[in-house]
Amino acid sequence: MADKEASQCSAVAAWFGKYIHERLGIPVGLIVTAWGGTIAEAWTSPEALMTNPDTALLVNQLETRMRDEEAWEANSKESTTARLSKPDPGNEGFGKGWAAPEFNDADWKRMQIPGSWKQQGIAGNGAIWVRRKVSIPQAWDGKELVLRTGGIDKHDTAYFNGVEIGRTGTGLEVNWFCVPREYTIPAELVHAGENTIAIRAFSFLWEGAFWGGDNAYVLALKGTDETIPIAGEWVALAEFDWGNLSMNNLQPISFGRDNPNTPGILFDAMLYPLLPYAIQGAIWYQGESNAPTLEDSRQYLAKLKTMITDWRFHFRQGNFTFIQVQLANYHDPVEFDKASPWALLREAQRLVCNALPEVYMASAIDIGESVDIHPQDKKSVGKRLSDNALSNVYGLPGLPSGPLYRGFRRELNRIRLFFDHEDGLCIKQDSIHDADASRGFILIEADGNAVPADSVVVEGNTIVVSSGKSAEPVGVKYAWADNPPSTIYNSASLPASSFSTLDEF
Repeated sequence: MADKEASQCSAVAAWFGKYIHERLGIPVGLIVTAWGGTIAEAWTSPEALMTNPDTALLVNQLETRMRDEEAWEANSKESTTARLSKPDPGNEGFGKGWAAPEFNDADWKRMQIPGSWKQQGIAGNGAIWVRRKVSIPQAWDGKELVLRTGGIDKHDTAYFNGVEIGRTGTGLEVNWFCVPREYTIPAELVHAGENTIAIRAFSFLWEGAFWGGDNAYVLALKGTDETIPIAGEWVALAEFDWGNLSMNNLQPISFGRDNPNTPGILFDAMLYPLLPYAIQGAIWYQGESNAPTLEDSRQYLAKLKTMITDWRFHFRQGNFTFIQVQLANYHDPVEFDKASPWALLREAQRLVCNALPEVYMASAIDIGESVDIHPQDKKSVGKRLSDNALSNVYGLPGLPSGPLYRGFRRELNRIRLFFDHEDGLCIKQDSIHDADASRGFILIEADGNAVPADSVVVEGNTIVVSSGKSAEPVGVKYAWADNPPSTIYNSASLPASSFSTLDEF
């Protein structure tokens, strides 16, 4: 794959293909059809959506909308993004000296980077500036450096000691939000002692954040492995604040050809043209946009079943393999959240594997990032997908996934849990949550009361859960939160899927 082509490929798909190729020794073809921030309904044909009561109404709304000539005129004039926002009006902060080392930023707000400036109360969409002093060692004096960051949502301009060193994004380009930045700092700007980094970030829609993990934010001595970490506390100030702008501001009446979440639009535009191309199977990494509320998550099981069945009907290749990625952990770490839409959507992802043939799942529940909805570790996700395919599709030895809940048995005041892919079942300390193994398990009583487990014991290939505060538990939930503890693994070091022993649907 040429570098130009590789830059446009899904990193997860590329790693998946690489690992399959290495094990099988045969070329692997990848067709990447993707659009970030979209819902399953957009990837399902309108005809199939009409068979699901939860989505039939959306198709009716769309058809009503598109009978209106004004809808076609509006859509022909400007995109949905343009109707919600506008390009950068200009960099006023630089003219005010906000990049300069001598500028006094003592009254600016404190901000943790990586992190969301929206969630930290700095500003809404618009432009913000962040600044940080960094001490350069004598050995680096007058030498060329590199500034590395995670993705910046959406565009940015970076400065070192008041001089611009790089910028990314123009107009209403949306593709840069998750792309890590790397800017070279000329040697003449670098001096031993205190130096100033300033970044102007511009987000015209959706989230406003500095993505990635702490290790993505460093100053590096060019050509070496020497780095200085720069994650942590910065100071921040809004240049201009437009408030919170997102697609959620659009009502269903705004469905149309320029809205990527219009029911059926991505099926028609990005899947239908592939028919009847022969494929071995599909990998699917989606779900976040279908989980804004519990009710949306509750509908996902039926929506995903509809979509998979629809694809198989149109490709006319039988029940081809469909391997999905279970949602990664995201948001602040929490031991248990009974109202977590992400936990419920993960349960839908688990259950669809039981509902349809040749549907499998690779979990990413332990390799996400609390501040990045698009975690940077694409390699591990691709590896887990390839392990799944090599086992389930190509019949090679090895565990295809982490432990998958299969059933339970009540034993007085204890509950014994049974799993598939449980070889080498074990408990690991969860370093992110600094929690022991029991923290991931919640016992549910007959009245719905949730009681944290105080004993979780591996017995052979089963797990026994109990609590001194629960005499007659009726069920168990494990890893039930947006960003839960993940403590159960198998011999392949793959994490157990979250699950509920209760009927959540």
